[in-house]
Amino acid sequence: AYEIKECDWSSDVCSSDLPNIVKMDIEGGEYDCLKAIKSYKGIREFIFEFHHTHLDDIGHVKYNEIINLMKENFDQVHYREEVKKAWVCVVYCKNND
Repeated sequence: AYEIKECDWSSDVCSSDLPNIVKMDIEGGEYDCLKAIKSYKGIREFIFEFHHTHLDDIGHVKYNEIINLMKENFDQVHYREEVKKAWVCVVYCKNND
């Protein structure tokens, strides 16, 4: 198991070039990573898969929490609202320019 305590775009991974488009597919690690991001400032588009089964998100509580987080940080959030039998959903977020 792992735990992400902080996700900072200015880390060594991104150095001084902050991303404006992010695609994330980390097979169940997305919940912790998305919650740990300090700021979504400057990100124009963010695309990620949310893995319900990897996260044991049976009641979709984590999914709804992440969707609300994305709605707070992006102008548009496209996602699957009905996820009863879904094991993974693609979420597309965009800020208007």
